[in-house]
Amino acid sequence: MIKINITPRQMEMFIGRMLRVGVFTACAIAIVGGILYIVQKGGTQVDFAEFTSSMAVESIGDVIRGVLVLDAISVIQLSLLILIATPIMRVVVSVIAFAIEKDYLYVFITLIVLIIIVFNIFNG
Repeated sequence: MIKINITPRQMEMFIGRMLRVGVFTACAIAIVGGILYIVQKGGTQVDFAEFTSSMAVESIGDVIRGVLVLDAISVIQLSLLILIATPIMRVVVSVIAFAIEKDYLYVFITLIVLIIIVFNIFNG
């Protein structure tokens, strides 16, 4: 069995870095998406008399396909997906950290939190 020697402080630093990278990445992608949106749709007239939801995410696959063809709305949606995924990854890494520390009570509690988050994402 492999012995992993990570101090709690190192794990906290890693989680903090991961959160910062996730937020900054999401912000950078949102800025790129905003610029693309202005370039692609900046001259269109908006009709406020009727609400149409043209920005609804159908699936993650649709977002990825849209990003591959540089669709501005898809790029912005990708940034939001990354922003949503960032704290979820923090919970996943916390489960791993508690397991490494052999703190099984917190592994159990954190897994319950993760299950609740995932359940609410898919069953909102």
